Amino acid sequence: MNGIARSFVNPIRDQGSCGSCVAFGVTATIEAAARIAENIAYTDPNGNVLPELSPAQLFYCGGSYGCRNGWYPSAAFQYAERVGIVPESCFPYTPGDQPCNLCNDWQNELTVISGYSWTSDPSMMKAWLTTAPLTTCFTIYEDFRHYSGGVYKHRWGGQEGGHCVCVVGYNDYEQAWLCKNQWNTGWGQVPRFENEQYQPGLERGYFKIGYGECGIDATMWKVDGFSRIYTQY
Repeated sequence: MNGIARSFVNPIRDQGSCGSCVAFGVTATIEAAARIAENIAYTDPNGNVLPELSPAQLFYCGGSYGCRNGWYPSAAFQYAERVGIVPESCFPYTPGDQPCNLCNDWQNELTVISGYSWTSDPSMMKAWLTTAPLTTCFTIYEDFRHYSGGVYKHRWGGQEGGHCVCVVGYNDYEQAWLCKNQWNTGWGQVPRFENEQYQPGLERGYFKIGYGECGIDATMWKVDGFSRIYTQY
């Protein structure tokens, strides 16, 4: 493959000290699906026409159970279908329980999905990943926080709870899923692809995890389509 690949995945973010991972995993999936639907990559000259979406709105306005208790992907996707999600600029994210505080013109800035689907079939997950990223949840253990590269498999440490992320690819040779985390760019690895090129716009903050590991592929969710995609400018 010659030249520089286009990236439809927005940059790594940081959920901070709040159990808002579902909002980030679902938002990342919706953002990427919208870019693919519009054929506007993050790395394109007009990439900023499609803004980052607001995990704060999804989490704090969508009826989550708060930073200590987290949320569920199906409920988050239902909110994105019923109400929609505004740009990050309309409700910037900061960690910590807070009231829903949308900008004045929020109803005119919504990206709304037309539906979503889920599957527990890994072969279906792989087929879906050929068209757009997915959302998944899994169990994390102490050793996952020390991950710095390669294919993660749980080896040591106690269970720390559930976590939700965006799945952007898979590799049958490595028997692993490639996932986008939201623990900032100081954690994880730069994603590597079969053509040995780094995709522009992607940085540290990703991880590979073995098939079947920690429930990573118990269930995955996808966006079926859009009722509306908000564009800037």
